[in-house]
Amino acid sequence: MLHYMLRPDHSIEATHDLMRWATWFETADRHVARTKLLDGSEVSTVFLGIDHSHTKRKPLLFETAFLVHPNTVEPTTYNGRQYWHCEVLDRYSTWAEAEVGHMETVERISARLGSPHE
Repeated sequence: MLHYMLRPDHSIEATHDLMRWATWFETADRHVARTKLLDGSEVSTVFLGIDHSHTKRKPLLFETAFLVHPNTVEPTTYNGRQYWHCEVLDRYSTWAEAEVGHMETVERISARLGSPHE
């Protein structure tokens, strides 16, 4: 099984060496972006280090998750679904795709939550 590591320039290195990967993973900064929203919930995009595509296409190594604020009394509605906890919204193959995906997700969710003055 291949494991993946991020280089300082955000390019990806594949390895079969599990111990090398585990040592890297233990201290690696894998956050692409993390944004706190007006209601206290967050959008977080991270490098996973393991392919989540489960196919032979390009590996999906990054994911954006929506983390609902833990004190939420009512669910947050986004794209017609209600969220109470953490939900993975999308996965990507490259750092650049993950950055763009993160920003687009923040914009879409923020538009649904409204501004602090509404």
